[in-house]
Amino acid sequence: MLYSIQFLRFIAAFLVVLNHSTQDFANQTWVLGAAGVDIFFVISGVVITLSTKEGMPAAYFLARRATRIYPFYWLATAFFILFTWYAWDSIPTWQNLLRSVFLIPEFGYQRQPVYFPAWTLYYELLFYVVFGVLLALKVRQVAFTSVLIMLFLAIAKIPVPFREPGIYFENNIVLEFAAGVVIALFHQRGLRLSRNLATKCVMVAVAIFVITPQPDYSRELQWGLPAALLVFGFIHFEDKSWLHSRLISLLGDASYAIYLTHITIMQFMGEAFAWNGIILKNYPLFAIPLTIVVPTVVGLQIHVMIEKPMLLKLRNLTATVLARRARVRTSSLASK
Repeated sequence: MLYSIQFLRFIAAFLVVLNHSTQDFANQTWVLGAAGVDIFFVISGVVITLSTKEGMPAAYFLARRATRIYPFYWLATAFFILFTWYAWDSIPTWQNLLRSVFLIPEFGYQRQPVYFPAWTLYYELLFYVVFGVLLALKVRQVAFTSVLIMLFLAIAKIPVPFREPGIYFENNIVLEFAAGVVIALFHQRGLRLSRNLATKCVMVAVAIFVITPQPDYSRELQWGLPAALLVFGFIHFEDKSWLHSRLISLLGDASYAIYLTHITIMQFMGEAFAWNGIILKNYPLFAIPLTIVVPTVVGLQIHVMIEKPMLLKLRNLTATVLARRARVRTSSLASK
């Protein structure tokens, strides 16, 4: 994993926390926070490309990705449901819960999973499935082929089955994953920018974010493009010594836990203060720093104490099961 990418993973998660804090406790949305998701998507394209070797077994790839996504997501969703039931006596329908548990999108509708920050995982899983299918088919140049498929999904108007005419799959945001794949391919092939040009890429990216309060016609262009410029420019600072610290690696690793727990923690804080007669929205200068720092620090602790050991055990279990299957398959072939 690139140290620069680890840093950007944390920054993206932190920006999302910042966005929801200002949205919930100051009734406004800070643009760079909302665009943290787009940075995440570009990073995902980079990470999957760099970590997936040609010829990698599809079962191994998909098992690792499922292990990374689902278990902690289920845990985060369970805590959110318990909180909303206790605080607001709110319980999701079993249909919505079932779709949410397995992250099954309802095509043609703008509906979110029970734990709404997980809407991004719909697109993550689509990207993983494309990679997994290409690996299963033993396609050469998996990463490049995935870019072509992403372009097709974004451009083609594919009607949603069993829906009224005029309802199409909306997959334009997959272009951000494709941008990440292209960045990773450039990196693998040794394409490097000068430090001066890389700095300009980062500066232009930040400037575009700042002057685009809300994408009014194309999120993929108005936020996806600067996200790609930011990632592409920043990986050229990989040699900076401060990026190589254990803290940066830890923060990057904790980004998923921070992202998936911050809403529950933030809403719990609001309710806890309300139970004691304090409405946090009335004190934004106090509420915003508090609801940024606490969810970030708690999310970091959850990663260290829960997510990291759980992921290690699940990956070891997955590796053991896949190795056993491979041995059985080899023995079966040898006996024929």
